[in-house]
Amino acid sequence: MICIVEPTYAGFDHAPFNAAIIRATALAFPNEPICFASTPEHRAHVEQLGPLPARLRTIDIDVPATGGQSVGRIVAQWRALRIAIRESDADRVLLLSSAGETFFAIRLVLWAFLRVRLFVVLHGNLVYAVGWRSKDPRHRLIDYRTGMRVARSDRVRLIVLEPSIKDAAMRLGVPGADRFLVWPHPINEDERDDGTPLDPDRPIRIAFLGAATRRKNFHEFVALVRRVTAQSARYRFSLIGFQMEDFSDAADVVDLPAAPLDRAAYIAALCAVDYVLLPLAAPYELSASGTLLDCVTTARPIMALNLPAARTIAQETGDIGFICGAMEEMETLLFSGDTIADPARHAAFRAHLRAAAATRTPAALAPLIRDDLTR
Repeated sequence: MICIVEPTYAGFDHAPFNAAIIRATALAFPNEPICFASTPEHRAHVEQLGPLPARLRTIDIDVPATGGQSVGRIVAQWRALRIAIRESDADRVLLLSSAGETFFAIRLVLWAFLRVRLFVVLHGNLVYAVGWRSKDPRHRLIDYRTGMRVARSDRVRLIVLEPSIKDAAMRLGVPGADRFLVWPHPINEDERDDGTPLDPDRPIRIAFLGAATRRKNFHEFVALVRRVTAQSARYRFSLIGFQMEDFSDAADVVDLPAAPLDRAAYIAALCAVDYVLLPLAAPYELSASGTLLDCVTTARPIMALNLPAARTIAQETGDIGFICGAMEEMETLLFSGDTIADPARHAAFRAHLRAAAATRTPAALAPLIRDDLTR
């Protein structure tokens, strides 16, 4: 029995990824029972992205609100995992995300369930394994780095999404990085699109995807747009996502949605643009970019700021857009105009993105999941 658990997110967060992993795991093990443990709200979001496998059993668990660290959060995750394992009688548990408290709960699982093996996706929090760390011993005792040490075991395997993340983790000295399993970030096949051809006779549509925050460099995006639109009317810029921070003063140069978009509206808006600008900075070398995979899914060429995962995909299939070393280089690219507006080049980018999508479907991922969960 395999139990797939979403231990961290109660709402929509990571629902597209989780839906794809559930499908891939079901394809990997067609003759084994599989359970999915999550909050009812999260499961509803996953189900909206396409039907779950008919034989999938579901288990309701409670998930603490994200943010902060405490012994209480460890206890809450332990209770959730204990319920999931007891009700499923699983011998393999696939955790779809992790926070600091997850690793301490995993240690309790190892003590309480001697035959259980755990596989943990380090979806976005691996950045906390390096860099700044609180000097307060109360925080350090139960933080992400301590948790990763506490959970070390031959019965625990950690998973990163895309080879570039493992490479960065090893380079930055993350403990145990050499043993990380690597899975391609899966896509939702129901959202695949061949990509609309570029029409050079109309304004070129360029979008920023996802949550508009300073951490994701949306302020840099707005500053770039202001410089470009002050001298050129060749482009139309938009935000496809939502303002997690207030950027309403950008409305004069960026089309801002009046309200957060649901998934269907988000994908429809993405399919209507010509390029996606991804000004993501250094932390994303240790974090999977769901927005990049949305571009792969919909064959939308990118303008990215030195994103290692984008370089990896380009090495696999061919160029998927323009990858720049700095914002100044991106600005020069936009002012070049004709390079971006070349329909043949745009078509080649889309073809390479379609090739990348083909290697990241649940069916393509299933053999790797089967091998890793049975070895």
